[in-house]
Amino acid sequence: MSRGAVYSASLMSDGSPAPRQPAPDGDTSAGKLRRPRSGLPWEPVVEDTIRRAQSEGQFDKLEGAGKPIADFYAPYDPMWWVKKLLRRERVDALPESLAIRGRIERELDRLAALPSEAAVRARVAELNAEIARLNRSAVAGPPTTLAPLDPDAEVARWRARRRA
Repeated sequence: MSRGAVYSASLMSDGSPAPRQPAPDGDTSAGKLRRPRSGLPWEPVVEDTIRRAQSEGQFDKLEGAGKPIADFYAPYDPMWWVKKLLRRERVDALPESLAIRGRIERELDRLAALPSEAAVRARVAELNAEIARLNRSAVAGPPTTLAPLDPDAEVARWRARRRA
């Protein structure tokens, strides 16, 4: 049997796909591809599966539909997948001795939202404890040079922000 005969056997006279034959195990789900006979190309099977999925609406409302592809115009980076994984999992790739600087800055910005002077002093004491722990035990990365925060200076800064 020629390839043309096989193609025509899988199409109706109007060119539309023939009704789907059940798979040998009885499964007729749209997500399962039936393997073509040996020596025949996959293209008609794949195209038929895509066409069927489109008519059933399986491609409607996909995540990212209508949005540009992220980083499409970015230069090629062989480590793109590692960077994407780190961003998605929110993993800090910095040694703790460097990462603490960013954490301290973020926490100092959040002090303004605290309700009382006592809460500010308590949070500054927690940050100082973290700085002291890291200054004692940093094993990876450069040594830390962070000095403990001055609670009185942070309270004064908190008061100034509250007035503004």
